Amino acid sequence: MKISAFALLALTFSGIPLWADAPDLLENAKSDPTSLKEQKSAVTPPGEDGVIRVEYGADKGFPGVHLAAPPEGWDLSGFTGVEAEIVNEGATAKSIALRIDNKGGSNFSNTESVKLGPGETKKVRVRFGYSYGGNPSYQLDPSAIVALLVFVGKPTDGGAFVIKSITPFKEEGAPSPAAAARPAATGAEATTSPSIGGELLDPAKGTAGFRFSHADGSVEGGRIKATFSTGVDYPAVHFPIPAGGWNLSAFGGVEVTATNTSSTPVTAVLRVDNPGDSKQSPWNSQSMKIAPGATQTIQVVFGKTNGQPGYPLDAKRVSAIQVFLAKPKEGITLLLGNLKAYGSPGAVAGKSTLTAPADRDIPVTPPDWLGKRPPVEGDWTLTFEDNFDGASLDSSKWEASNSHFSKFFYYQKEKARVENGVLKLGAEKKEVEGREYISGQVTGFGKWAQSYGYFEARVKLPTTRGFWPAFWLMPDRDVNGPTDQQSIWNRNSTKWGGMEFDILEHLSEWGPGRHNIAVHWDGYGDQHQAWGDANVYYGPTPDGWHVFGMLWEPGKLTWYIDGKKTAEWENPRVGSVPGHLLLSLQLGGWATKDIDLSKIGETFDIDYVKVWQRTDLAEAAKNVDLSIPAKK
Repeated sequence: MKISAFALLALTFSGIPLWADAPDLLENAKSDPTSLKEQKSAVTPPGEDGVIRVEYGADKGFPGVHLAAPPEGWDLSGFTGVEAEIVNEGATAKSIALRIDNKGGSNFSNTESVKLGPGETKKVRVRFGYSYGGNPSYQLDPSAIVALLVFVGKPTDGGAFVIKSITPFKEEGAPSPAAAARPAATGAEATTSPSIGGELLDPAKGTAGFRFSHADGSVEGGRIKATFSTGVDYPAVHFPIPAGGWNLSAFGGVEVTATNTSSTPVTAVLRVDNPGDSKQSPWNSQSMKIAPGATQTIQVVFGKTNGQPGYPLDAKRVSAIQVFLAKPKEGITLLLGNLKAYGSPGAVAGKSTLTAPADRDIPVTPPDWLGKRPPVEGDWTLTFEDNFDGASLDSSKWEASNSHFSKFFYYQKEKARVENGVLKLGAEKKEVEGREYISGQVTGFGKWAQSYGYFEARVKLPTTRGFWPAFWLMPDRDVNGPTDQQSIWNRNSTKWGGMEFDILEHLSEWGPGRHNIAVHWDGYGDQHQAWGDANVYYGPTPDGWHVFGMLWEPGKLTWYIDGKKTAEWENPRVGSVPGHLLLSLQLGGWATKDIDLSKIGETFDIDYVKVWQRTDLAEAAKNVDLSIPAKK
């Protein structure tokens, strides 16, 4: 498509656009079609009908159209957000999204989507500072918008859509939701606190101040009657928040009662947010299954998500509270009431992590003893060591994987290499057996395993969006055992005293200084259980290398970063079956599938892996039961 450029000039005075009515942002494309860019699509610029038509085929990406702003950008600071009216001309239903960008692309944007049936026309509305169901997101600057995008999410068949208009909108009588959260986002404490009873909602005010995202709301008997839409991912009710947020530091959590008036059971989620980048997941939540006709009280404990350690939420800066459903398949109506803060800060018990987000900004100088011994005293013996000093991978300790568990990527041996004393695990956009990417993993299964001890690796993490590096252990009941498939499943099972130990998991989109720890047991089916914390923080080192370690004792696990204790977990179910070593570079899945191809050449680098055993732990390991119960 050959097209030419023009700038839509927004006349402003004191930062407020001088428009009597909200303008149609398509005027830019009408005057200068080169402001349009095809994104895996065929785009027809506006003609006499004034609309943009976008045709696309089946695609694993996000085909659509990019609408560039003039060089000085669009100043929409007088508005609450932007909405687009879209027609689905395809033969099947599609989810079509509108994205608003500041400079920097997808990491500096807000996005919402809407599902349209064949021939259906709907509006998709994006509020500045919110994304995907009205959830707090990147705090977009409305005065510096550089682009708009409209796209389809991974269509399985071809089709077309028409953009009839794109217009900024303003919600009168209330500030922009993003603006309301900004005072707390800068680090200031909110100045509004509830009464001693903790009430956060005044039923007499009706639905004033509420936002209903893919839901309808009214007042019934002093409660909010919310009917949630089907065909969308996360329909939600967003409760009113005072300008600057709530200060709930005198309380231990937030609760709400929910009555399911529908004929089917539903799982509802209560979520409480701090301001911040949505990629850091600055919220706590609690889900609750509610039977037809039943009433449940859903409680969020500050610092926990679904009863497990979560984001260390600052109760002095609560910027949003919502109840949402996950992908409801039937129409659901809930009666919501008694929203209040409850308990006291002491209600948050059993803290497992010893870090805070501020630790990411505190430089770290690793101690001289690091790598020479474990960070705790004891009679230690080095039982495993690989410094990757050879010309290739040591086959007595490792095997490069040639396997898959994901529909998105395939482990290939070629993506694991040893170079200049470093093991490098890489990735590549290369289709293998229907998977889009390949990446590297090495495993010690059948080579070496140990129960208990201290496990450590010195690594340098990649920054490529979509990368998911990990250092972990899986069970191996007998390194010299049989190798038929059934025996391998039993040897490797996390049942019967087995456990997956995640010493390090990092999503590159989190940025530096944050990682996840976790354990999984009792298989990966209906009986699967897990514990973990995705909010473990650490500061930068001079050379970018970090040492991640885990002390494994009977009934207790302790994690370390650069020699400093960062988290612990005590539980009688801590695994006892010997674990073998794995180093992986996973893609997509928990991480985004939107891989940054400009940086895909980066690698997950490992300088060494070392394991020690302590005398008392070696004695305990002698008593580990490796048997597998006979089938009944």
